[in-house]
Amino acid sequence: MQLLLSEFRKLAAAQTTTQEKLDEQTALLERRFTDADEALDKRFQEAESSVEQRIIDSELRQDVCLVAIEKTAEDLQTWRREHEASSTTSAFGWASLTSIGIGR
Repeated sequence: MQLLLSEFRKLAAAQTTTQEKLDEQTALLERRFTDADEALDKRFQEAESSVEQRIIDSELRQDVCLVAIEKTAEDLQTWRREHEASSTTSAFGWASLTSIGIGR
């Protein structure tokens, strides 16, 4: 009977030690999982921020290009108006000169 009690105590002590080790391993795995999860979240956030920044940069470049195109179109319109005005003036001037007998 004493031998049986002694064996039960040994088994209980071994079970307690095994449970403590199991608890330690479970806690370690939970910490590692949490760390890995946080690292992945951080990477995803960084990637998302990077993509958002690239989109913003692309939109800004497109805006700059659009402004340049609009400015070029405006300059062309101004040049066309000036050219048409000077052509009209030249034609009118030439017609006036030919009407008085110059340039025939």
